[in-house]
Order: sequence, then C-alpha cells, then structure tokens
Amino acid sequence: MLSFLRTRFPMAAESELRSSLKRRDIRVNGLRVSENVPLHSDDLVVWYTAWSAPELPIVYEDEQIIIINKPAGISTDMQEDGAFSVEEWGRERGASLVHRLDQQTSGLLALARGEGAREALDEAVRRRQLTKTYHCIVIGAPEKRHDLLRAYLVKDAKRALVTVSDVPGPFAKEIVTEYDVAEAGGGLSLLRVTLHTGRTHQIRAHMAFIGCPLLGDDKYGSREHNRRYRARRLMLCATGLCFHTEGRLAYLSGRCFDIAPPFSLADCNSEEQHGTPTNSSDQR
Repeated sequence: MLSFLRTRFPMAAESELRSSLKRRDIRVNGLRVSENVPLHSDDLVVWYTAWSAPELPIVYEDEQIIIINKPAGISTDMQEDGAFSVEEWGRERGASLVHRLDQQTSGLLALARGEGAREALDEAVRRRQLTKTYHCIVIGAPEKRHDLLRAYLVKDAKRALVTVSDVPGPFAKEIVTEYDVAEAGGGLSLLRVTLHTGRTHQIRAHMAFIGCPLLGDDKYGSREHNRRYRARRLMLCATGLCFHTEGRLAYLSGRCFDIAPPFSLADCNSEEQHGTPTNSSDQR
C-alpha cells in the first residue's frame, strides 16, 4: 500500500505516510488499517489527512514562460486517476506543456503561457534552440572521460520500452548523447550529459547500452546494484536549460538556468555501506 500512496502522492514525505498509517488514518474498502497491507486492483483507498501538495519550485517566471524544478515522482502529463501532475498545475496558472520529463526524472521544465508563447517555445524545441543538460549517476565508469555517443533507438510504445543499436534499422531514429565524467568513486560515476537529440528514455537506454546503466533504473539498469546502493529513485536530473531563441523569445537568448542535482556520489556510497535493504519491495 505504501508504494501506491507514494505514487498517488509523490510530494508527501515518507514520514507523513507512515505516521498516517500508525494513526489509522487510512482506510481500505472502508476499514481502517495500521499496516502496509497488499492492495488489489479494485480496492478503494481513502487517506484522511490535512496534508496538501506544496507548490512546485519556480526557477524563473515572466508573462510568457514558467521554468520549474520538477521533483522526481511527479507525472508531467495529466493523470486519469487524478494524481497531481505538472500539466494540472500549469493549467491553473494559464501555462501549457511543450516538452516533458519522465515521472522518475527531476529537474528543469519549461511551460508556456498563452498560445503565442506555446507556439514559439514549441518551435524552439523543434529547432533545437534549447540546450538541455542533465546529471546522472551510473554504475561503473565509461571508458572515456568525455565522449559523443551515436547510436540508433527504436521505441516500443506498447511496452513503454526502447532498444538501442549501433546500426540503423526499421523505425530506428538516430540518437546523439554527449557526456563528461564529473566524478567517480565507489563503483559509481557522476556524469554531466548533454542531449543533442531528444528521444524517449534516451539517456537511460544509451548509457545502459554502453554498459553504464543509471543507478535506480529498474527498467534498463541493474536491480541488484539498485538494492546494493539502496537506490529507491532514478538518479537522473535535468540540471541545465539554455536558450538560443529568436523571434518572440529572443529576449531569452543567451540565458541559462542551472540547478544542482538532488543526489551525490557521497550519499549513494554512504547508502551502500549500510547494506542491502530487506524491505525494498512494498506490495502494491
């Protein structure tokens, strides 16, 4: 059940969820529960709480755009079950999505205010007038301290999965991923990544393809290493957004917005020293 609540209320602190459970403030099918019980697809879960989702951190704002620092665990797109999303938050402020981040990925995300701004920002994204940089922690270390990787990616929408290959093939799109090793130690590396193409799961799949999967990635990575380092989230953050824009957004050209990633090698290695957790798979 805790896994379900974490997904439904991604900005709620773990301590708040567990305290509510101890106080029996959570009901499953009308019955109060005080334990992390398993759930089934047709169960009705009600959380009685005064907690409310905090505001998304705004990094920059003007009459045409808003740039936020999206926490990990929050969906970009509107959710059918009514879970909090960036799209819902933006609509309440007259802003719409132009580009997206995976639910597990944190970091900088720009929204447009008004149709004119949306078209201008959308055009900037298509013409690659936005330089996006990321920081991630990977397992192991790449062979080179710096490299410009080229490969081909095929998306399987039904499975929500992509595959990467060195050679082109049917439905494959080229991907270009540049990285620098910022720090290494303890069997992990902190990378600064610049995307030259923006494909689904590009960083996650491309780094896994070269043998350095992202820590905390159960889809393309190593669950064994994720347990070893007690990684309960994906170590990937959009840390930089630079504008090289024209026309309506020309006033932003040359502006760069940067944040620090919410993770570090030191923290991950410290978690690894505590050993493998025994309760890493809450039932949902």
